[in-house]
Amino acid sequence: MSDCVRTTMVIVGLVTGLIGGCSNDGEECEPSCVGKTCGSDGCGENNNCGTCEAGWTCSGGTCVKTDLCNNGQIDPGEECDGDDVGTNTCVTEDFIGGTLGCTDVCTLDTSQCHNCGNGIRDPKEECEGDDVGTSTCVTEGFIGGTLGCTVECKFDTSGCALPWSTVSAGGAHTCGVRTDGTVECWGLDDDGQSTPPGDAFSSVSTGWFHTCGVKTDDTVECWGKDEHGQSTPPGGAFGSVSAGGYHTCGVKTDGTVECWGRNGDGQSTPPGGTFSSVSAGYYHTCGVKTDDTVECWGIDDKGQSTPPGGAFSSVSATGYSHTCGVKTDGTVECWGDNQNGQSTPPGGAFGSVSAGGGHTCGMKTDDTVECWGDNGDGQSTPPGGTFSSVNTGWFHSCGVKTDGTVECWGDNPEGQSTPPQP
Repeated sequence: MSDCVRTTMVIVGLVTGLIGGCSNDGEECEPSCVGKTCGSDGCGENNNCGTCEAGWTCSGGTCVKTDLCNNGQIDPGEECDGDDVGTNTCVTEDFIGGTLGCTDVCTLDTSQCHNCGNGIRDPKEECEGDDVGTSTCVTEGFIGGTLGCTVECKFDTSGCALPWSTVSAGGAHTCGVRTDGTVECWGLDDDGQSTPPGDAFSSVSTGWFHTCGVKTDDTVECWGKDEHGQSTPPGGAFGSVSAGGYHTCGVKTDGTVECWGRNGDGQSTPPGGTFSSVSAGYYHTCGVKTDDTVECWGIDDKGQSTPPGGAFSSVSATGYSHTCGVKTDGTVECWGDNQNGQSTPPGGAFGSVSAGGGHTCGMKTDDTVECWGDNGDGQSTPPGGTFSSVNTGWFHSCGVKTDGTVECWGDNPEGQSTPPQP
């Protein structure tokens, strides 16, 4: 007989009413005590049993509850353990379906259970059927469209429109890049200038009858009219591209400028040196060099290729025979043809400027747009509101508003001033 049993017998025989716990930790007791709590079920009178029931251990003379949670099996007092949820399911927990889990404290986790399909949107669901609550495409980060609901009661944004990052107005067509890199075009498409490829682009530039863009891999792709090779770009990596009348120029990632297409006036023969930007016009081209000076080449019959001195942050030669630039102090200076006042900019500070056919528009530092020059088609009457960019075409203008939508104004016989609706 073990010491535990002998001790118990002595105590039973000589002492009554003693208050004790288990005897020494780890001791064994007679078989009738094994698996039972000290002092329970008549085991070990006066609480002198050395073995505690499952889930309890003898510690310091007392049966102490042992935490068996996360041991991989469901023990008494646990609803589940790890991946083991017993015979329970989301359905037994009053849900329609889903996956029943287990928390790290061995209680059932119904967070992945759902009632999707019962016709009632509950707090765990984004939507139910046609019920999307107060959510819209706009609240989900889009600029418009119709928000739907999937069979899993999650928002379906396939009918929502992504914001625009850039827009470019050309001769009689317009193209823009959405925030996912897709390009969409609208307006005249008789030469395919409004039928972009399906690749991802970081920027796009519309010419008179062709369009080019820089892809996210830094290569240039063009589409539309190509009788002078203006839509056949060279290889290599580019940081930006500008489509003109019948030629195209781009700044390569090493800062040099390369041009292709028509070159009857030298518009496709850039000077050496490094540039931060380039802008191709109808028959001339200008660029801002890395020392902030402007250099132009090509036809100069109206003085459009004779820039003033000073430091510039940007230049736009996309007009027919005039050029404008934003100086580093924020003022705008223009040169070249001025028969419509397109080369007489207003005062004030501007963040960007764009020269059109016979008009010019610029975005002021307060994000409003101001235009000047020819206004026969309303191309110089911009809408109110704030913009992140503006771009002028032959007789129309377009801009990306700060809410990510595109708005156009001016000539519209080909739909060039009617951007896609969300």
